[in-house]
Amino acid sequence: MLHRRVAEALETVHVHRLDEHASALAHHWARASAPAAEVAKAVSWAKRAGDQALALLAHDDAVDWYRQAVELLDAAGAAAGDHRRVNLLVDLGDAQRRAGDPGYRQTLVAAGRSQRPAAAPIRSPALPSPTTGDLQRQRCGRR
Repeated sequence: MLHRRVAEALETVHVHRLDEHASALAHHWARASAPAAEVAKAVSWAKRAGDQALALLAHDDAVDWYRQAVELLDAAGAAAGDHRRVNLLVDLGDAQRRAGDPGYRQTLVAAGRSQRPAAAPIRSPALPSPTTGDLQRQRCGRR
């Protein structure tokens, strides 16, 4: 209950500069998240904190924030193909790549697999794999 009150106070006091406090808001909403509405808010703030960290070239911090957002969605029971989860996995993979973490490949493959319908054929090893740019264009609706 305390974390929720702190997060609400931050949102009230800093209403015109919320992005400057994205990390603190993500932290408090994540610890306050029990009802679904609060989980959604915690995920949103964790993503914003990750975006902000990536913009500041704090790639390791971005990885932590995106991973937290995915974990919050998973704990709330989000489906593997949930578009928010897929988009967060792409963001996480991109941040991992920028941070020099070779695990980014697995993360991006997981994003691609969770987006593919269950009946879709498995890609032949002879065909090229989608790149990060392909996944990002696909996420934005461009081909």
